[in-house]
Amino acid sequence: MPPTTFRFVVQQVFPLATGGAVLEGRVEAGRLREGQPVAFRTPGGRTGAACVVTIERAADRQLIAEAAAGEEVRLLLPDVNPAALAPGVILESGRDD
Repeated sequence: MPPTTFRFVVQQVFPLATGGAVLEGRVEAGRLREGQPVAFRTPGGRTGAACVVTIERAADRQLIAEAAAGEEVRLLLPDVNPAALAPGVILESGRDD
């Protein structure tokens, strides 16, 4: 059986003035590491891809190298169009890690 795929549900989107976005939400399954590519899909079926540059624990704003299922975190995605993202968007593993 394959390992659990990373899954993150976006709760809030914070656009950055320099481009990109910070996404806040919950890791629903699997693990995510800094530098990991992710794919996203909107409830309407749009898709895209990005790379997670940093992970911050939402509760104490502490930078962490990895997030696991059940954790509330913020993800920095500098190369994504924030207009393509909204609450309810799902991020998943971008490729086999």
